[in-house]
Amino acid sequence: MDTTAFYPNSGGQPHDTGSLARDGEEFPVLYVGLTDGKICNQLGRAGLVEGDRVAGFIDWERRYMFMRSHTACHLLSAFIYRETGAMITGNQIGEDRSRVDLQACGGTHVGRTGKIGFVKMLKAENKGRANRRVYFRVLDGD
Repeated sequence: MDTTAFYPNSGGQPHDTGSLARDGEEFPVLYVGLTDGKICNQLGRAGLVEGDRVAGFIDWERRYMFMRSHTACHLLSAFIYRETGAMITGNQIGEDRSRVDLQACGGTHVGRTGKIGFVKMLKAENKGRANRRVYFRVLDGD
């Protein structure tokens, strides 16, 4: 079987840790990531070869904490969207703390859009896989 239950470092969630076992020998799983679309495990020691039959043991306390934090991110996102309309632009789940990035606004606004004037687009940049940054300048509407 060529599948794994280990979650790779992806989508703002850290990878699983644990171990792989073959015939009573344990091989610590230090890192799990994606390489060329495949899940790859970095082990704490050598000795396994392709085709070895292994059993995987996930550090369940770590995984469960990340599952709880990930679900909390979704609930927080839904609440913030419902209350403010702000969309979530990213998140990062960690062992000590987690964070959610959002377009929430507490700034000052004009009373109506006609007061803005003209908007001149200056530049656009990629700021990650799904985020863009746009530079602009407002000009008087004379």
